[in-house]
Amino acid sequence: MSWAEVKAKQAENIAKLYEKNPDDWFLKSQMNRPEEERTGFAPYDGKCYYCDKAICEGEEAITVDSLGDYIITNCPYCHRSYCN
Repeated sequence: MSWAEVKAKQAENIAKLYEKNPDDWFLKSQMNRPEEERTGFAPYDGKCYYCDKAICEGEEAITVDSLGDYIITNCPYCHRSYCN
């Protein structure tokens, strides 16, 4: 699974959440960006801000399937929140 695929799913999920919650400040700010920049709380390059691991690689990786209809809020390795 590549970061590009997960990032595209993340952008799709943000758009769906925005449709349901158009007054949410965070989702509104994301929708004001180009689709390829809608990463939500996740690191833009797919590497954790804290442990520097690629969040879409390895045993604990975030995949399109594991992401589901949610958005990325923390690292699957060090479990630090990106929402701070």
